[in-house]
Amino acid sequence: VILLIGAGLLARSSIRTSAIAEGLQSGAWDKVLSLDAEDKTALVGRATQRLNLSPPDIDGAFKDLTLAEQIDGLAEGLRVAQGLAHAKRAAASAKTNKISDAKQDLETARTLGAPDPPLSAAKQALAAAYVRSAEQSLQRGDANGVLSACTAAEKLGSAGIDLSKLRAGAFVVRATRLEQSGDLEGALLAYDEGQKLGWQPLQSSKQ
Repeated sequence: VILLIGAGLLARSSIRTSAIAEGLQSGAWDKVLSLDAEDKTALVGRATQRLNLSPPDIDGAFKDLTLAEQIDGLAEGLRVAQGLAHAKRAAASAKTNKISDAKQDLETARTLGAPDPPLSAAKQALAAAYVRSAEQSLQRGDANGVLSACTAAEKLGSAGIDLSKLRAGAFVVRATRLEQSGDLEGALLAYDEGQKLGWQPLQSSKQ
């Protein structure tokens, strides 16, 4: 009887091992994890799969990656998957104007060696967030805020985004305030910078 029980257990173990191997080969991550909840390869694979969904399941991916790292911090593909997760979260945060969070995630994604397409997408999303910040600063009359945000956007490679109008607007705001404070020389210099960037003073029409 004992021998029969042992043989049965070995058979079930062999079937389970074969099912896991088949699942890993085919990318059936949920199936593998239903058999072994701590399979590091399946955890990394499922996390990557979640990140490639539209929209990505970022929270679910981070849960899988956190568990995989606890099991084996050097698991194959873990570092790249973590980089991808941070890049995706950076893009998502940037789209909701959470610039500080996006900036931190983008830096982590770079350090972890995130793949280029999602890394570039995160950079573009953050650049767009900085442009929105510059626009809001201009509406508030915050010239320094405009120029700072424009510089940050430019450093991210804001291809196709025209920052000159925003910068020109910032210099006009600065010039107006300097003029109001009596600093005419400073005002003229600021107006000049605005004109270099394309700002044109309104011309009064002659009757």
